[in-house]
Amino acid sequence: MALVRSVAVVPDPLLLTEQASAPSAEADAGWVYSKDVSGRTELFYRDDTGAEVQITSGGAVNGGGTEPAANKVLRANFLY
Repeated sequence: MALVRSVAVVPDPLLLTEQASAPSAEADAGWVYSKDVSGRTELFYRDDTGAEVQITSGGAVNGGGTEPAANKVLRANFLY
């Protein structure tokens, strides 16, 4: 994966194809990427220490915390 160090304006939705594996950690950089989890494309972030955070789970925002017991999926219904 090539590292791009610039600011870009993306006027359309951003397509993130699934990665076979997480990108390598790089000093002072972070990665946002998608990969397959049990047949579903999920969104991830990897920081410069190599720590990986799963942003979505089961199609919803993953509301996990730092403790395993707090790792829950956050689902919200908005009524107008």
